[in-house]
Amino acid sequence: MPGLVSITLSDNRETTIGKALRSIVDFVDVCVLIDTGITDRTIKIAEEVCGEKLVVEQLRWPGRFDVARNKSLELSSKYGSWGMILDSDEWIEGDISSIGRTVDDAQDLYLLSSLDGSYCKEKVFRLPSKVCFIGPTHECPSKSTTKIIGGVVFGEAGKTEVDIIKKRQRDIKLLSDYLREHPKEPRWWYYLGDAQQGLAKYKLAIESYRYCVELRGWDEEAAWSFYRTAECHCIQNNFNEAIEACVLGLSRRADFPELAWLAGYSSYQAGNIAQAIRFSCMATDLGSYRGRSSISNRIGFRYLPAHFESPYDVLRYALVGEERKQAQAEYDKAIVARHTFEKKDSPSTSVDRGVLCQPES
Repeated sequence: MPGLVSITLSDNRETTIGKALRSIVDFVDVCVLIDTGITDRTIKIAEEVCGEKLVVEQLRWPGRFDVARNKSLELSSKYGSWGMILDSDEWIEGDISSIGRTVDDAQDLYLLSSLDGSYCKEKVFRLPSKVCFIGPTHECPSKSTTKIIGGVVFGEAGKTEVDIIKKRQRDIKLLSDYLREHPKEPRWWYYLGDAQQGLAKYKLAIESYRYCVELRGWDEEAAWSFYRTAECHCIQNNFNEAIEACVLGLSRRADFPELAWLAGYSSYQAGNIAQAIRFSCMATDLGSYRGRSSISNRIGFRYLPAHFESPYDVLRYALVGEERKQAQAEYDKAIVARHTFEKKDSPSTSVDRGVLCQPES
C-alpha cells in the first residue's frame, strides 16, 4: 500500500493546478484529483505534471465544503495510509519527505503552517480518516490537534478583487443559512463576521464577532474576534471603542501582542499619548522580537507585524527625543527580524492589514 497521497478538490483551475501539483508530485505516491465539474484544461495539465501518479475521482459538487472534504478523504483512502490536502490554488514548500518521518500511530491528523506564518491548517490525515469535516465553508475537522509538522509550509495563490467579493458573498449566504440551524457554534459566527467585514459591513461584522465571543468557545478564537472587532472600530474612527475591544480581548488571552499593539495605536489616534506608550510597551513585551512570547504557542490567526515592528511603529511617533530615535532603530531592526522569521526577502501578505493602522505623524 503506498504511503502518502495528495488530495485535491478541483473545478476549473487550469491557471493554478500545475503549480499546485508540481510542488508535491515528486514526494507523494499518488496524486488524487477530485473532479467536481471540470470543463477546462485542468485534468490535461494534471496529467502532464503527474503522469502515472495521477488518479481522477468524480464527485458531483454537494454544495457544502465539509461534505466535499469528507467525500474526498473517503475516495482517497484506497490509495494510501496518509493523505495531504492540497487545494488547487495552493502549493507546498519545504522538506515534504519529513512528513513520513513525523507521523506516528498516536496521531490522526497534523497541521501545516502557512508560508507567511500567519496561521495553520489541518493538512495531513491518517487514512481511512477517523475525523470528519464540519461547516459549510471554512470547514474544520471534528477533532482538533496542536501537532505541527515543521519544515513544511503551504502557500496560496492570490485572488482578484472580483473573486474575493464573490467568495465573501458566497460565504455570507452559506454561513447565514448554516447558523440559522446551528446558532450555538462560535467558529462560524467568526467567519460570518470576517466575510461581512471584508465587504465593509462593519456593524454587522461587530455583531457577528460578539456572538462568537459570547458563546465562550476557543479562547484564541475569542481573542482574535475582539481584535477584528477593534479593526472595524478603527476603520470607522471609533478609537475608544477599539481600545475597549482590545482590553476585553486581553482578558480572554493575555498573550496577544496584536491586541496590545492595536490598543496602543487606537490610544495614539484618540490623543492619549501616555496610554499609547504603555500599551505599545506591553505589546513589545508580549511579542516575538524582544518579548517573552513565541509565535509557535498559537495555532490560530496571527498578525505577524504586531509580534515584531508594529509596537515600535507607534512608539516612533508617540515618544520624543532620543527615545523616538531608539524606537525608530528598533522598528527597522524588527522588520528585518520578521522577514528572517518568514524566511522571505519581501514583506509577507500579512502586512496588508496593517496599512490601516499606520500612525500618522
